[in-house]
Amino acid sequence: MHFYRGISVPADKAEDVIKDIRANGIISHKGHWLMDHHKPDPTLIEKPDLTIEDTRPKGAGVPAVCACGTFEGATYYGWTHNKNVSDVPLTHCKLVEIIL
Repeated sequence: MHFYRGISVPADKAEDVIKDIRANGIISHKGHWLMDHHKPDPTLIEKPDLTIEDTRPKGAGVPAVCACGTFEGATYYGWTHNKNVSDVPLTHCKLVEIIL
């Protein structure tokens, strides 16, 4: 199973970002998107007044990154969804390969 990550970075930082990813991998909280994964309490499904604070309590999440199952999906994020006008998309590298 392969996962792909489509990102865009400022053109003047692209070379350094590529070097950093090759040396350290893709690390959560390094880019524009700050993402945490939360394992919600299964009893929340029954709560009628559910809030984002219930599903994402502060300090309870673990750092995470998003990835796509296809190169095409990552290309969309790198070239469109996450791209600012002066950014360079970086979608040519496979994020991780998981053998099941």
